[in-house]
Amino acid sequence: MAQVNELLAQGRLADAMTHLSAWYGDSRLSDTQQKEVVSLLDQLAGTVIFSRENLLEPAYEVQENDRLEEIGKRYNVPWQLLAKINGIHDAGSIQVGEKIKVVRGPFAALADLQRRELTIMVDGRYAGRFSLDVTNAEKFQGERLVVARKWSAAPESESLHNQGERWLELSDGVTLRGPRTDIDVSAGPEVTPVLRLALRDFGDLFDILSEGSQVMIRR
Repeated sequence: MAQVNELLAQGRLADAMTHLSAWYGDSRLSDTQQKEVVSLLDQLAGTVIFSRENLLEPAYEVQENDRLEEIGKRYNVPWQLLAKINGIHDAGSIQVGEKIKVVRGPFAALADLQRRELTIMVDGRYAGRFSLDVTNAEKFQGERLVVARKWSAAPESESLHNQGERWLELSDGVTLRGPRTDIDVSAGPEVTPVLRLALRDFGDLFDILSEGSQVMIRR
């Protein structure tokens, strides 16, 4: 922590975050130390990754014929993440010469089935965590799964508010979804492994994990 505090005092937030991320979940830490680490990491992730401050990459200057979707692909992140970070409500509204914050992905996730927690990382840095509900945990086969992003129907526009039902389909028949709905309940019990998050958490996660992101399953 002394080294982390020194980096923070120097304004080197990204370096402090990298150093501290190596201690996330380390069994050598006491519960009190672990809580201290997580609390500080949550604050750093909010600033370094999800604020508009350009602390990881130089700001990207929009070029002629640029589309937010293509910029996202260039940096291996969903365009929705760039839209949220930059306060862009319509992906088609970016202007030539405008400078936007970019984050280089892809993000990865660790799903801890015992702790019921999903942690996201990017380039070795902690980027946040979510509470997790798990069904059919005994049916999990693989340990490293690959994300495919899915919609019930293609979005009618590039608006963040019009994208239909969404879920993340992983390899080995596993899905990552929001909470169960009345339709899900009426369809009967789930027979495949499902990881579920609170509605808002899943919306955030969907906008962070890209096609091909790695999800590690820890039993």
